Amino acid sequence: MAEAQAAPPVTARTGPGDVECDLCSEEKLKAVVSCPVCLTSFCEVHVQPRYQPALQKHKLVKATQLQEKICFQHGRLLEMFCYNDQKCICVLCTTEDHNGHNTVFATVARPEKQKLLLEKRKKFHRRIQEREIAMKKLTKAVVSYKRSAQEALEHSDRIFTELLQSIERRRSEVKELIRAQEEAAVSRAEEILKELEREIEELRRGDAEMEELSYDQDHVHFIQSFQALQTSPVSKASLSITLSQHPSFDALKESLIALKRDETCQIGKILAVG
Repeated sequence: MAEAQAAPPVTARTGPGDVECDLCSEEKLKAVVSCPVCLTSFCEVHVQPRYQPALQKHKLVKATQLQEKICFQHGRLLEMFCYNDQKCICVLCTTEDHNGHNTVFATVARPEKQKLLLEKRKKFHRRIQEREIAMKKLTKAVVSYKRSAQEALEHSDRIFTELLQSIERRRSEVKELIRAQEEAAVSRAEEILKELEREIEELRRGDAEMEELSYDQDHVHFIQSFQALQTSPVSKASLSITLSQHPSFDALKESLIALKRDETCQIGKILAVG
């Protein structure tokens, strides 16, 4: 029986930000590993020979942009770290631009940088925790403020509803009072007007009698008739009575204006407190 052939490795085309395989001649496939010694990246197909024991001399790493790890001046791998300039350099750089500087292999500098990275992460974690606590407090404050505002709205609606109802009752009472005073004053004035009309009629009638008597040529009859004239009618209404003597509404209007001014002032104080 013929042995089953091994399934071909899964390959993938490159996308934005992916590393391309350096050995693909036609369509560039996505690289899965890179060799920092050979400065080459391999896809799933071309990396297979590298797994053979005879070829496993170099350590493969996750696929990365190798040009970022190459010294642009010497074309060598960046495997050293310069403390003076705080940058990665190649071995040849240590004998030229960085001659006399404190340089070590990147593998030696890594633990120190790893420690600094850990400290930075701790600071970030502390800041995250502080911000999360602040967010929780602020969120709680917002909820409390909204609840307080809603309670204030409900309370103000209730109070203003009661005030409006009270004002409406007072308005009706004031209207009834004004109407009652108006009816009483007008009724009294109408009585006085009628009395004055009767008195005027009597006076005119008496004046007509006296005018007729004044033409009488009989002296004795004139004197006798004059003695018999009735005295002037006594009016029940005083001539000085006018509507101005009845209760005035000016005081009431002033009281209402003062009430309005006081209510406006009280609302202003409430808004100022808010």
